[in-house]
Amino acid sequence: MEAHPELFIQGIVWTYKRKDDGEDPPEWKVAPENAKHLAERGYKLLDALQVTPGHNDLGELKTDFLAKWVKTVRETCSQLARAEIAHICLGKLLAHAPADDEGIWPCEPVRDVMEDYPIRENLAGRVHWSL
Repeated sequence: MEAHPELFIQGIVWTYKRKDDGEDPPEWKVAPENAKHLAERGYKLLDALQVTPGHNDLGELKTDFLAKWVKTVRETCSQLARAEIAHICLGKLLAHAPADDEGIWPCEPVRDVMEDYPIRENLAGRVHWSL
């Protein structure tokens, strides 16, 4: 999953319907007869994820890799009319991020990535931020 954000995106596509009335491209399309089964599998996949993507072999979280991973998820889900739910799923995943060496949570790479994206506008009226 860490090297393949497409798997995370697939979980979102299987689990959540498009926000518009459009159709998914063939490579993302779910056959109606498989929709319920895949929705359950996608939900279980997304729910089970607890490792923040972007760790190297030493267990260090790399900001650049995490940023690229998140960007891929956001852009693809936006094209698939699932931008809002992608933000929610990303938030849930990043909530499992570790604290940094000083005990500040989330760690700096996650904070950096979160600051790069205007999530506040996308979720305005649904989430109250206290900084």
